[in-house]
Amino acid sequence: MPEPTSEPRAKCAHPSCDCSVPAGQKYCSDYCKKAPETELHCNCMHPGCR
Repeated sequence: MPEPTSEPRAKCAHPSCDCSVPAGQKYCSDYCKKAPETELHCNCMHPGCR
C-alpha cells in the first residue's frame, strides 16, 4: 500500500487561529507564536483568518 503523499495537519496552537500546521509544528506563523493567547481575533494574515 503506498504511503500518503501529504503529512497530516493539525490546528495552530493559538486559540484564535484556525490555520493548519504540518505535523510536528505548533504554530502557523511567527505572529501566532508571539501573539498573546488572550487575543480575540487572529491577525496572521493567512487566507482563512483574514
